[in-house]
Amino acid sequence: MVKNPYQGIIPEPLCYPQDDGYFKLACVARLWILDKGQDILLNVLAQDKWRERNLKVSFFGSGNNYDGLVNMAELLQLENVSFLS
Repeated sequence: MVKNPYQGIIPEPLCYPQDDGYFKLACVARLWILDKGQDILLNVLAQDKWRERNLKVSFFGSGNNYDGLVNMAELLQLENVSFLS
């Protein structure tokens, strides 16, 4: 049982997403590297040991550094990263 602090009505448990062989993480925050450090996360994901893992990271949010982070992910050739708003 998961507590719902917003007291929303969920009549039945949500189904788990389809298993496509990847472990999926979400980074939910405003895209502001001075406060949140998403650039550090991208640099870590660029390391060989993280590139080789079945891992996908989705960034959710907006902010002053959105374009810079997207460009950084492209520069680092990260194929396991996506930016969603």
